[in-house]
Amino acid sequence: MTINESSCYLPSWPDKLIYQDVPTPQVKPGWSLVKVKGFGINHSEIFTRKGLSPVHFPRILGIECVGEIADTTDPEHLPVDHKVVSIMGEMGRKFDGSYAEYVLLPNNQIYPVDTNLDWLTLTTIPETYYIWIVAKPQAPE
Repeated sequence: MTINESSCYLPSWPDKLIYQDVPTPQVKPGWSLVKVKGFGINHSEIFTRKGLSPVHFPRILGIECVGEIADTTDPEHLPVDHKVVSIMGEMGRKFDGSYAEYVLLPNNQIYPVDTNLDWLTLTTIPETYYIWIVAKPQAPE
């Protein structure tokens, strides 16, 4: 697997990021493999690069992504090739994140989407999607 962007071994600025091949993650119980089609770069990753987050290196950063299910342990809810969105949940912090071609994620952190949006457009909305679908803010009465 080729990393789109990979963290180095210590917090640093983007010019210290390295591009390298790593093995494709293997599915384990309760987790599914997502082929990443797009990811965002968030302020939290800037904090991590400055050494201000509790991330243990080496680590592939990336706390959000859009993509397709490549392999799954939950084919009923997360069928192979289905479009998905994922965000946060310790992705890119406690386990490798979305700055890669493939990311292994807990099933409960993967949200299937039915959309005809192109990947570039879909990549722009995971956090908004999360707030709308998962957090379900209520309008004031």
